[in-house]
Parts: sequence; structure tokens; C-alpha cells
Amino acid sequence: MDRMARWTATGDVIDSAPAAEIASGKMIATISYVFCPIAVLPFLKRDNAFSLYHAKQALALLAAAIGASIVLVVIGMILSMVGLGIALTIASLAFTVAMIGFIVIGAINAWNGKMRPLPLLGGLAKLLFGGTR
Repeated sequence: MDRMARWTATGDVIDSAPAAEIASGKMIATISYVFCPIAVLPFLKRDNAFSLYHAKQALALLAAAIGASIVLVVIGMILSMVGLGIALTIASLAFTVAMIGFIVIGAINAWNGKMRPLPLLGGLAKLLFGGTR
């Protein structure tokens, strides 16, 4: 499987964690999507597979957002030189809506106790951070 296919492959596989871990890690897992610095805490403790899984997903989302933002800035500079600045505005708006959508999907999955990967980015989390523990 090539690199892009691994990044975007989320599959139907849903990891699982014991109910006690889901209950104790649900709040920090949900907050990890909204406030990314919180996502570092499960990496330090590593005692809750559920919150660690969602922390990895949230940090992969952050890495993808930073990477896409850099690409948007470069493309924006090029488009501004050619007089197509409105295209950058539209692309930035679409990017922002997509990121908010991913945050909402991840937070809802965490709050509902599901270890489901983010669409398009779940494979990136596995590639960057490996398995659950």
C-alpha cells in the first residue's frame, strides 16, 4: 500500500478499550480535539488506551492542519501575484469548515465512547504514532 493510501485508510476496524477506561478517559479524549495541548497529557501518562487513542487522532489532525496551512499560504502567495486572491479566500474557508468538521466528528466519537478513526486522517494517526499503546 502506498503512503497516501495508508494515510487515508480508516477501514471499518474500530479499536476497543475496557468500559472503565472509556468512562475515565472520555472527558480528556473529548477535550483533546477542542484544545490540542491537552492531547499531550495521555502521551505522558499512557495509562488509558481510550484517551491515548483520541489524543493520537487529535494530534494527527493538528499536524495535518499545520501542513495544509503552510501549503495554503504558499499557494495564496502565488495566487495573489496573479490576481486570484479570492480563490485563496474560498480555499481557506473550505479548509476551516473541514477542520471544524473533523474536530466535531472526533469529539462526538470520543464523547460516545467510540474508538473510530477520523475520516481521511485516521491512517495518518496510525502512521505517525503507531498502535494504541
